[in-house]
Amino acid sequence: MDKIRKIEREEMEIQIKIETKLSLLQWYVKRIHGSIYQSGLPDLYLCHVKYGQRWLEIKHPERYRFTEPQLKEFRLISMRRVGIWVAQAVHEVPELLHKPPNWHTFLPVLSARGRGG
Repeated sequence: MDKIRKIEREEMEIQIKIETKLSLLQWYVKRIHGSIYQSGLPDLYLCHVKYGQRWLEIKHPERYRFTEPQLKEFRLISMRRVGIWVAQAVHEVPELLHKPPNWHTFLPVLSARGRGG
């Protein structure tokens, strides 16, 4: 298996675990699928009766990047004061979702986290 496919598979495994955990905690979890007609949105749309709505992007803990459509759409969404969170492990949720949006802290220019893709 090539390196990119392995990273994608590992990222999907993290996403499935996060979806399961949040669902058990009474979050509505909707997986967002990109296509030629829709790209750049975060991986998951979440909502909870008590905590409201969230957009959640899942990134590999060791190697990740944002696509050009993600950078464009995430900026447009954020400019309208809608938060986007990035999670890299199941243990981060749901606590992460009660903190300020953090996607911008994963940009290479703002953080040592950015490891490129």
